Amino acid sequence: MIQMTSTVRGFLILTGVAMLAESARNDDFVQRDYLWLIICAAILAFVAAYGIGANDVANAFATSVGAKAISVRTAVLFASVFEFAGAVLMGSSVSKTIRKGIADVACFEDNPGLLIYGMTCVILSVAVWLLVASYFEMPVSTTHSAVGGIIGMTLMSRGHKCVIWNFSRKDYGNGTTNYGFDNFPWLDGVAEIAVSWVLSPVASGFCAAVLYSVTKYGILVWDTSYLRARIFFPLVVFFTAAVNTAFWIIKGTAGRPKRFRTSRYVRESKDGNLASSVELACIVGACCAFVSACLVIPMTKWVDEEFADGGPGHMEMKDVEASKPTDEEGKFEGTATASHIPDSDEIQTYDVATYVKAELERDPHACLNKDETVKGIHDNATVFDPKTEAFFRYVQVFTAMVDSFSHGANDVANAMGPFAASYIAWKRGSVKKEHDLHNDMTWILAIGGVGIVVGLATYGYKIMTAMGVKLAAVTPSRGYCIELGAAFVIIYGTAQGWPLSTTHCQVGATVAVGLFEGSAGVNGRLLLKTAFGWVITLAIVGSMAAFFVGPNPEPLKPLYCPNYEK
Repeated sequence: MIQMTSTVRGFLILTGVAMLAESARNDDFVQRDYLWLIICAAILAFVAAYGIGANDVANAFATSVGAKAISVRTAVLFASVFEFAGAVLMGSSVSKTIRKGIADVACFEDNPGLLIYGMTCVILSVAVWLLVASYFEMPVSTTHSAVGGIIGMTLMSRGHKCVIWNFSRKDYGNGTTNYGFDNFPWLDGVAEIAVSWVLSPVASGFCAAVLYSVTKYGILVWDTSYLRARIFFPLVVFFTAAVNTAFWIIKGTAGRPKRFRTSRYVRESKDGNLASSVELACIVGACCAFVSACLVIPMTKWVDEEFADGGPGHMEMKDVEASKPTDEEGKFEGTATASHIPDSDEIQTYDVATYVKAELERDPHACLNKDETVKGIHDNATVFDPKTEAFFRYVQVFTAMVDSFSHGANDVANAMGPFAASYIAWKRGSVKKEHDLHNDMTWILAIGGVGIVVGLATYGYKIMTAMGVKLAAVTPSRGYCIELGAAFVIIYGTAQGWPLSTTHCQVGATVAVGLFEGSAGVNGRLLLKTAFGWVITLAIVGSMAAFFVGPNPEPLKPLYCPNYEK
């Protein structure tokens, strides 16, 4: 068989892209001409969802896994149920065909083929970047990745005037403008994304620090911390359930509000009214607190039995204790892993099931034996009563489940939103400012849900290890404060329309809690690498999308055609 050189292959690929771009610019839209492109977009959307599972979802579970509240296997189980359920039942609305109002939809209304082609390039760019970022252990915002791709695609295909860069001033003619408090912080488009680099981690870090201060000095540092934990456990459960319920209403139900038309809580939360959401959250919190109060005695018995055979080692859940040790390369006794390339004699016994099993049995804490910096961070951390920590383990697991459901409900659009925009434009042959997913399009959300679960199961360990173990020392009490502090900021910020990133909030909260141990409590090198990844996300994904789209003469027509009118 004749093997093509890399130059020939590259030439054929670029030729194909050029031909595709030329066909996409044809104003005469014929549906069947784009069927194969829709199929390619669907496959790429699954890969992008895989990247979200490996990066964004893994970051969401990192504190729970790092605190040993759950194992990698349990995290994947939760994601399989709650991420998938959230994605399918309440998957994010794609009524805005251009994510986050970054591009002017009117620029594509005359050419649906260009939108289909452009969004396919966006999906490809997002998928590539998420996988690369996961490889380098950088938790990046998938929302910003999608936005960066759309910016690059729009710039290349329609020009800079079709990109929404910032908040536009509007004079209503009666002495008032749109610069009222309702539109605070008076940002839109790209400027909003830039502000989120600072606003998200700082706000969530502040809330997590306050919460950890109350928990630490109110419960953890006392000699009677175990007794205090049991006394205050119903109150902790009340606050946890209330915050997570509000989080679910405001962020999770953003995907399918039309399915909840009879609920005033959801309707009013969409209008920025938090009162109704807080009301329902307090009711749910009170019910959960009552149930938890009834369970304090049996839970005390469970914890005492768990530590009966002695010691802090029993703080981990049973499935964590069962984890097999790993070496530096991530190899497991008796199993083959991703880093192991089987010899020719082993190929027959090396299969997908073996690979997945090995990934699920990884021990994220194995790096403590190899990385002196990480080991120093954990050795420097204050150790609290393991029995007290065990009580916080239960509320942290609950928070992880709710966060997982809300993440699947809201953030699946980062992967499936661009594809849904392409599919709807293809199916209807037109581009409108608002298009809703109908019931017969639920399969789009299902693809995203499956991709997220597969990504977390097979490649999520890198981000979970980085954010849950390497960045700072996380225990159940610390992880509880991290997750709840981030959720609180997301609740209020989402309701008010503030530019927030879930990923940035999680990292900011983790760093804030880690700083209670001093500067030695945070991995500064990893933090800088993470922040660098946030900043370059827009530029890298945007550049890739622009490259894939290819040059388009459309933006240049006004410069060289004096009589050109768009």
